Amino acid sequence: MRKLLKILLLVFFPSLVFSQAAVHLNCVSSLGNGSVVLRWNVPSNPCPVGCFVDYKIYSSKNRAPFVLVGTVNNSTKTIDTIIGVNPTFPHDSFLYFIETECNCGGGSIYSYSDTANLNVNTPDVPIINFVTVNGNLILMNWSPSASAQTFAYIIYYYDATQNKYLKIDTVFGYKTDSDLISGYNPNTQSAAFSIAALDSCGSLGPFSMLPQYTVFLQIVQNRCNHSITLNWNDYKNWQKGVKQYEIYENINGAGFAKVQTLNATTLSYTFNSVHDGDSLCFFVKARENILNDTSISNEVCIKINVVQPPAYTMYQNASVFQNNSVQIIFVPDVTADLESFNILRSTTNSNYSFIQSVNSAKPLLSPITTNDATALVHQKPMYYFIESVDSCGKVFSGTHCNTIFLSGDINGSNSTTLKWNPFHVDSAIVHSYDILRSNNGGQSFVQIGNVDSATFTFNDNLQQFATSPDSFCYRIQAHFSFANKLFVPSNNISLSNDWCAHCYSEFFAPNTIFPKGKNNLFKPIITFPDIENYQMIIFNRYGEKIFISNDYNTGWNGTFNGTEVPQGNYTYLITFQKPDGKKFVQQGNVVVIY
Repeated sequence: MRKLLKILLLVFFPSLVFSQAAVHLNCVSSLGNGSVVLRWNVPSNPCPVGCFVDYKIYSSKNRAPFVLVGTVNNSTKTIDTIIGVNPTFPHDSFLYFIETECNCGGGSIYSYSDTANLNVNTPDVPIINFVTVNGNLILMNWSPSASAQTFAYIIYYYDATQNKYLKIDTVFGYKTDSDLISGYNPNTQSAAFSIAALDSCGSLGPFSMLPQYTVFLQIVQNRCNHSITLNWNDYKNWQKGVKQYEIYENINGAGFAKVQTLNATTLSYTFNSVHDGDSLCFFVKARENILNDTSISNEVCIKINVVQPPAYTMYQNASVFQNNSVQIIFVPDVTADLESFNILRSTTNSNYSFIQSVNSAKPLLSPITTNDATALVHQKPMYYFIESVDSCGKVFSGTHCNTIFLSGDINGSNSTTLKWNPFHVDSAIVHSYDILRSNNGGQSFVQIGNVDSATFTFNDNLQQFATSPDSFCYRIQAHFSFANKLFVPSNNISLSNDWCAHCYSEFFAPNTIFPKGKNNLFKPIITFPDIENYQMIIFNRYGEKIFISNDYNTGWNGTFNGTEVPQGNYTYLITFQKPDGKKFVQQGNVVVIY
């Protein structure tokens, strides 16, 4: 049944059967000893089963008629050697084809292979037209080899680190002229490639030792001068060299447009005055000098982020802190690219000197607080000026402020006069000053007065404290506010240094007592009795000690051992130590009258 089917196919569809029977002659090559070797592909069905007769090999020398030069009886054989051809190169030209004969009982029918030349030379070097970036791949384009026997193309990568050419791909087809190469990311480096032709006999032609390089584009942003610079490598080893480079730009996704054309020796270009926040993409196109072929670089994109200068750096407060340093608060422009802040100080509001640098946090915070531990808060007002420094090292001037310096005078034993300088912060409005006083050495303060913003003195009457300790401390508290919304609008307070007054003790003693009357107790009066080591001794007219007390609040009632002393003169001796360490001694007489 199968044989009958094949006979019917042979009779009714001979073109179908024998198109399948034709072999493909791949290669005819010389052995160099007067013989040639033919290689061909065997079709899967050279003839119907049982119908194969033979392969007949025909040759033509120098375009003479073809003659039979060999016969192969094995249908699976793919190679044969023809002896005694004796070609002389380059004068002789030999052509070959193979005839397939099939006979299934109805006579012989033939099919014919393609015609092949005797392969004498290796294929020529293909000419590379260009290598260009295609997304994350590389497209290589060349002109097909002039060698008719070209069967495939071998693609090479040039490894400059090893100075080696590495085979990376094989592209089949005589007329094939391009290959899309993967595995060499064009976004990280320039890559170099070369090519060679392979003929059907397996002979590999030479490849160019001058590989062609992709254009690798890089971008550098100078945030300080608001510019970007494009840099790229030269397109090397083009056949006719580079004519020009063209820069294409895409601004905020609007599409690419050519913005610059540069000569063949220019490999860098700077764009000045770029706009903060723009999204820019670029590629460079190299153009060949004669054929006008082009090669496109990788695409680079950047989000423009230039260094933003500060619109302001403003003091918010300068206040004496814990009576020995100054706490400084300032408000920076948080949208600026700032690295640090310079604090400058003066005692005269001129000739400011640098005292410290405050580093900027990332992200920038507001407000910022720092302390000046070297401020002379008890000697004079401190004036401050601030500078901000951006990430490029450029310095910008800010605002001024000063502290309150409090001093005073003691007016005898009854009052003190306080005086201070005006508090000032640029852009602030001072509303009033509170006067605070401490009766316990500065441990706690209470408000004793308030004056308007134009008053800088205050008198404090201390008569009510004549019998209290003689140390008083004062502090001034300024109330101010800002109209600027950058600051807390109200309830801002700045404190002065503490100024303390030590009132001197004054001594008064009665000269007469009436033990049975109203003034019946001898006791001295000491104003601001902040004293130590107090002692009072009473003597009779014989010099005998009849009374001793170490308590200032204990007086003598005119008795000795519980008995009234005789009327007459008595001597007293009172001693104590003042707050300044000096010893007080007072001796006098007191008369006892009944």
